[in-house]
Amino acid sequence: MTADGNGITFQMGGSLYSVPADDGGAPQLVLEREDRFSGLYPLAWSRNGRVLMFSAPARTTNRDVWMLPNESAIMPFLVTARDERAGMFSPDGRWVLYAARETGREEQVYVQPYPGPGGRVVISPDAGIEPVWSPSGREIFYRSSDGTRMISVEVSTEPTLTIGDSRVLFAGRFVSSDGSYWSNYDVSRNGQEFLMLEADLPSTPRLNVVMNWTDDLR
Repeated sequence: MTADGNGITFQMGGSLYSVPADDGGAPQLVLEREDRFSGLYPLAWSRNGRVLMFSAPARTTNRDVWMLPNESAIMPFLVTARDERAGMFSPDGRWVLYAARETGREEQVYVQPYPGPGGRVVISPDAGIEPVWSPSGREIFYRSSDGTRMISVEVSTEPTLTIGDSRVLFAGRFVSSDGSYWSNYDVSRNGQEFLMLEADLPSTPRLNVVMNWTDDLR
C-alpha cells in the first residue's frame, strides 16, 4: 500500500505492478524482473511516495533489499550473505527497519540509516522477528522468535538514533509470517491496536477413562 493509501503494489509473475486501491484501473508495470533475480517482492513505500523498497532474492544469494527511487534505476541497499526481510521505512524516512538471519544464528531486528552512510544497529537484545515501526515513529514493535510475545522498544531519531528499553506488551498464539517477506500484522495510527490473525490451534485431545468396564459385559 502506498503511504497515501491510494495505491497497492504487488508481485505478479516475478515483476512488480501497481493498481489503484479503489479498483478503478488496470495494473501498471512498476518494475520488470531481471534475469539475475528469481523474483521481486514489494516491501514498503517511503512516506513521501518517492522510493519503493523491495526484496530481490538473487539466484546465488539470500533475499536482499533494493530501492527504486522515482524515475531512477534500482539501487542496492542490503546486499549481503545474510537473509534480510520485512523491511520498512521509519516515518521520517531516514532509517530502514528490517529483520535478518545469518547462517547458524537466530533472526534479529535491526535499523540502518537511509540512504546512509552508517552501519546497522541491533534493536532486539535477543532474537526477534516481524518488525513494524509505529506511525508516530516513537516505538518499534517486533515479535519473539517463537511468535508468542509482542515486544515494544522506545526509539527516537532526533537528533540521532536513540534506543530505549524493551518491554513485552502482550502474549498469545497468533499466526506468524514463518520466514516470509513481510510482517504478519499491522499497527493502528495511534499505536494502541494491533491487527493480527489468531492461530487456529487444534483442540486438546480428550482422554476418556472407563472404570470397571468389564461389568458392562455381564
